[in-house]
Amino acid sequence: MKKHMLIVNLTLIIAILSLPFNVIAVGNGVVETGYPEAGYLEYIKGGSVDDFSLCSATLIGTTTVLTAGHCIYSETMGFDPFGENNGINFVYELNGVKYHVGVANGVYNTNFPVTLPGAFSTYFSTGYSYYDVAVLTLETPVSNITLPVLNSRPLTKADYRTEGVMIGYGATRYVNAASTVGVKRSAGAMVQNVSSSDTDWPDLSPVSQQFGWTFNMAIAKKTGSKLGSSCAGDSGGPIYLKSPANGKFYLSGVNTWNYFYVCDLHGTTTSPDIGSLTSWIKDNVQDSTIRFDVLPEM
Repeated sequence: MKKHMLIVNLTLIIAILSLPFNVIAVGNGVVETGYPEAGYLEYIKGGSVDDFSLCSATLIGTTTVLTAGHCIYSETMGFDPFGENNGINFVYELNGVKYHVGVANGVYNTNFPVTLPGAFSTYFSTGYSYYDVAVLTLETPVSNITLPVLNSRPLTKADYRTEGVMIGYGATRYVNAASTVGVKRSAGAMVQNVSSSDTDWPDLSPVSQQFGWTFNMAIAKKTGSKLGSSCAGDSGGPIYLKSPANGKFYLSGVNTWNYFYVCDLHGTTTSPDIGSLTSWIKDNVQDSTIRFDVLPEM
């Protein structure tokens, strides 16, 4: 009897873990064929493509890619992406064809390593995503894609509940996640007021409550909604916010961190606020094709 119950329990646990979670890489359950500017990073380690490393990224200029800082920070990656015999390709899809463009160099915000805690026990209680952003320069220009518009103003609490979309190439489930890595999917997004006590948002993770609004935004999943979160491999992917005023989408954030290491069941993703980092982006790239505009006030 006990053996039978053990088998049943193990089967139930495996079945639950095998379910696709409501994360960015799952979204509405179909492959995302739009947003051609949203691609991923292909890492070359020791001269060979590393199939176990993946970050998402966005083409924001003909020679410029935006991603998360930890996607090129060598201590986080476990190897130097720009070291000898190493490298990075930016991969994007257009009309069913994948294009691989080499990355010449990359710069992450110099304040980013300072935010990395030494002890893992303090990892979740720090503003990890505070400066977790990087810009990459491509070896050759990409001219066949309509570039996104970057929001150039800092988000405020007035932007609470602004809806949008996230794009990522990450894993879609805990079990056998490797089989779903590299498939572009989207999910709904909504800005959460991290200081709010709104009972409609009980899943707001404790780590997000540590963040301020100067450089960070939080994307949260409302109870019962189909809004998504981020998952392993979604780091560096774009977060677009849709202006209620004109219906246009503005690139306003970058997927960086969530409450759990693999996938965030609570549905909260933290992100640098691109509007607050506009000056830093302009100072570190020489690309006049990058489009900045002010997200209309809510």
